[in-house]
Amino acid sequence: MVNTNHIETKKSFGNWDTTLHKRGFEQLVAEFTNSLRTNRFPSMSMRDSLLTHEICEKVVYELENN
Repeated sequence: MVNTNHIETKKSFGNWDTTLHKRGFEQLVAEFTNSLRTNRFPSMSMRDSLLTHEICEKVVYELENN
């Protein structure tokens, strides 16, 4: 990451952060359950989630077949 002063900084996770947290799964579940609790739609849509999964599948397919 490069900030406005053109200084590169790296951000990382702590040693005790779980893989589910690092991959965003915990945050996704928390957002979903919070949306149920507050009676609102989650900030991410099912269409966005499906598109993301389709892109990931294409990347994995290309890596495995090239």
